[in-house]
Amino acid sequence: MKEYAYPGKFTGEESEVFFEAPYFADGMILRGLMKLLGLPGNLEFSQRNGRYGYLQEYYLGGIRFAWGNCDTIMIDLSGEGCRLLETLNPRLDWLGLIRSVEGIRTHNFSRLDIACDTFGELKIGNLIRYTLHGRYISRWKSAPRVVQGREETIDFGSPQSRTMLRIYNKTLERKTRLKEEVEIPEGWIRCEFQFRNDAADSFIREWNQSQDISAVYLGLMANQLRFVKKRESKLDRSETVAWWRRFLDNSEPIRLAYKGGLSYNLDSLQRYLYGQAGSSMKTWLMLSDWDSEKMVSMVKDKKMNDRQQALIRKMQAVRDVPAE
Repeated sequence: MKEYAYPGKFTGEESEVFFEAPYFADGMILRGLMKLLGLPGNLEFSQRNGRYGYLQEYYLGGIRFAWGNCDTIMIDLSGEGCRLLETLNPRLDWLGLIRSVEGIRTHNFSRLDIACDTFGELKIGNLIRYTLHGRYISRWKSAPRVVQGREETIDFGSPQSRTMLRIYNKTLERKTRLKEEVEIPEGWIRCEFQFRNDAADSFIREWNQSQDISAVYLGLMANQLRFVKKRESKLDRSETVAWWRRFLDNSEPIRLAYKGGLSYNLDSLQRYLYGQAGSSMKTWLMLSDWDSEKMVSMVKDKKMNDRQQALIRKMQAVRDVPAE
């Protein structure tokens, strides 16, 4: 698998995990959570009043644990918390950590942010201009939100949607936010996906299957958004601009599959087979003395369309997920 190297840096920007809380003393729960994340045992977390209905929370530099008043524990890692965790646990394997959480009987990934940082590869001016002029093809139904001035941001989708993409000028954001004199890279553009609930689960399944987070990220981006030279009436004829093609690295589009959606698609396939085509198959089998092996040999080498191939890949990915 090809790794997407510098200038693109992939980061697990933010994640929240909920799972069933055992009824143990607070100190035991805190030590167990620190062990789960591979944190040193001598760290000092500050205790605060809990949010989101939790009784209490323990906080350290963007790493937040909360429990009490309900049967769940929350693990919340901000972008700062992710960086701190990588510092405190140099051997951290993000996918390995996610698999450890998946091993917990009851769990839920409520949000997962995956970002790609580029330095000079994308120009925020081009991105904003092409967006305002409608020279893009997007799978989001709502119009993008463009902000200019003290920040330069393009939002595709809404914060409440299952999948949202935020593209923004990270250099400008850092210069505006940081007061002290620090060196900030020029031309720093961040393209950040935000996945919620089943969208987060779907991204993780794709990541588990390919073992290559960059391939999943770029494949999803290729499926969700294209900037084009001219938006044609037949969208598939719209030519992608060269700078966006270079960013996508010729990646094949990937569509996130949701368990509920897959069930519906499989039901649709079965309704077609047993409904519209069922009587024809029965007629053929009766005329062939119910020789099903012959039918299998006849269809085995049939070519499938993209939608059928995608359904098989997604169903295989779902079946490979350990049972909860």
